[in-house]
Amino acid sequence: MAACIEELRAARYELLTTGVLSVMAEGYLLMGRTDAALNTIEACLQQMEASGELVHNPDVLRRKAAILAAIPERRAEAEPLLEQALELSRQQAALGWELKTAITLAELLIEQGRHREARALVARVYEAFDEGFGTGDLIAARRVLALTAP
Repeated sequence: MAACIEELRAARYELLTTGVLSVMAEGYLLMGRTDAALNTIEACLQQMEASGELVHNPDVLRRKAAILAAIPERRAEAEPLLEQALELSRQQAALGWELKTAITLAELLIEQGRHREARALVARVYEAFDEGFGTGDLIAARRVLALTAP
């Protein structure tokens, strides 16, 4: 993927590198390489800031928060970033990103024993959907709702 990023940059096609860097950071996280994940997501954020291309900001912040949540000494930084990502998603009317972020935040809240808060957060976003209930994100939302059922 790093070679692909270099090719995109050489072709002056920076718009696609945001998505590639973001997915690459998530891949590093899944492999347990949190340092590489954090460095990659930071590079992604710096590139977005430099280019002014901030449309992906909510999702990139969500991914950064997930990385920080996996680093015990930085875990506390995750929740404020997720709150920021939620707000940006709402400002952009990006319901899909809002749902992904709500799920990520809810999982963090559940780990802290804050089940009611997690349920309310996901339920509010979930109820805004009227189709696509077979998609992975809506299935994940139902899983969170089931885990937090009273």
